[in-house]
Amino acid sequence: MPARSSESDASPAAASGGRRLPLVGQAEQLGGQTSPSIERFVRSLTKGSSPHLGVLRTFATLTRSVAAKSVPPSLLPALSEPLLRLLDSPRLLGPSSLAELASSLREALPKLEASTLSAILATPAAAPTPSPSGKEEGTWRALNEHAEAVLARYVTLSVHLVGQSIFFLLEAAQDPTQVLEIVQNLGASRAYQQVALGSLRHAAFRERAFLQAEWDAERPSSRTLGQTAHVLAPQILHEFLGARFRAYAQAEHVQIEAFLAFAFAGAARA
Repeated sequence: MPARSSESDASPAAASGGRRLPLVGQAEQLGGQTSPSIERFVRSLTKGSSPHLGVLRTFATLTRSVAAKSVPPSLLPALSEPLLRLLDSPRLLGPSSLAELASSLREALPKLEASTLSAILATPAAAPTPSPSGKEEGTWRALNEHAEAVLARYVTLSVHLVGQSIFFLLEAAQDPTQVLEIVQNLGASRAYQQVALGSLRHAAFRERAFLQAEWDAERPSSRTLGQTAHVLAPQILHEFLGARFRAYAQAEHVQIEAFLAFAFAGAARA
């Protein structure tokens, strides 16, 4: 078959010296943070319009609900203040007021993370137990120490993601599209918290990871690679945690999507 000429290969735009047009305009590109109908609706909002203010109130209500589950009641006012301001009078919040609220929250957030962790660590937890197999006591102790460090990270990260969602919400008073970042943040916040308090604090969950590591370390290939139970235990713990996190995050995302679909019914259409 004869080769096609360069002239026949060229598009009309290229042949005329013009640029190839994108199939989708930049303003129409979707980020995938939420359903296409809701994202299109949010991207169509005009700053300061009634629909824009309604979206701010909707996301403030959603964020406040998650915040109430993320920190002890005595710490909630620090997270609630900017949300209540957005709920009560979003039209009155100019750039200076928004910056002031963001600055106050930025200063308070590290203390909120630390205080929440302290409150959780003060609650009763399972007492240390001997190695489930009666062997590898050092590995079992090291795994528990690692699990406690991961728990501390997950708890503080959960609170931080709520705070970050509030920052996005404050920015959304000027740029409506910033609310799209909140959906995944809130879902991840709840997932980290549930994994930390529902899995990591349970001795049985750690025991499963430990026993799996012991079994895996006995495989000839593991011995050849130098993968001892001590090396494998934290890796397997994180494999288990990752599976739990994905399941929780997906479940939270479904609930958030259902709430937004109800709130924006009629406005956000496919």
